[in-house]
Amino acid sequence: MYESYAVVGERGQITLPKIIREKANIKSKERLIVKIENNSVLIEKEENLNKKNKLMEKGYKEIGRAHV
Repeated sequence: MYESYAVVGERGQITLPKIIREKANIKSKERLIVKIENNSVLIEKEENLNKKNKLMEKGYKEIGRAHV
């Protein structure tokens, strides 16, 4: 696990530390999803969520075919 600090600016913005961007392969202008879960702020790459949703959709379709 990698951990670092970021400071929230006056407009609510943070800069992700370079080591975090490198390890997560986050590029400039890339869209991220920010959410709160169990009192923690989570940041997730949009592409990861899209891949997860596609896998879930595929799984649901396979389950549906198995019950027919």
